[in-house]
Amino acid sequence: MNAPAAALEAATVGQQCKMLHLPAVAAQCTQLAEQAVRERRSHLGFLAALLQAELEVREQRLVERRLREARLPRMKTLEEFDFGRNQKVSAQQIHELAQGDYIDRAEPVIFIGDKRHRENSFAHRPGSGRLPAEAQGALRHCR
Repeated sequence: MNAPAAALEAATVGQQCKMLHLPAVAAQCTQLAEQAVRERRSHLGFLAALLQAELEVREQRLVERRLREARLPRMKTLEEFDFGRNQKVSAQQIHELAQGDYIDRAEPVIFIGDKRHRENSFAHRPGSGRLPAEAQGALRHCR
C-alpha cells in the first residue's frame, strides 16, 4: 500500500475512533498494525491486541479518576520527611525498614508513639465519643 493511502486510512480510523470514544485505539492502531504485519499475526490477533490496549488505558484512567474523586491526601515519601524536626525518629532505622528486609526474615515490627497524639488525631472518628464542635451543633439541631 502506498504512503498517501495508508495515511488516509490512519486518519479515517483516527476520526472514527474519536467519534466512538476509543482514544487508545486511535493512538496505537498504526503501530500495532505494523507490529502485527512483522509478527505475521492474524486480523483477529491484531484486533485483540488493539482492544487490550484500549482496556488497559481505560483501566488506568478509571483508577486515576477514582483516586482523584477520593480526594486522598497527597502521597508522602521518605525523601520529603524532615528527620531533623523529630529527633526521636531514627532516619537510618526508618530507611532500613523501608527496604523490607524484616519481611523476608519474618520479624515483627512494633511502632510505639505518644498516646496523646493518637487520641487527638482520631478525635473526630465516629464512635470515639468526641466530635468537632460543628458536628455537635448539627446533632443538637437534629434532635
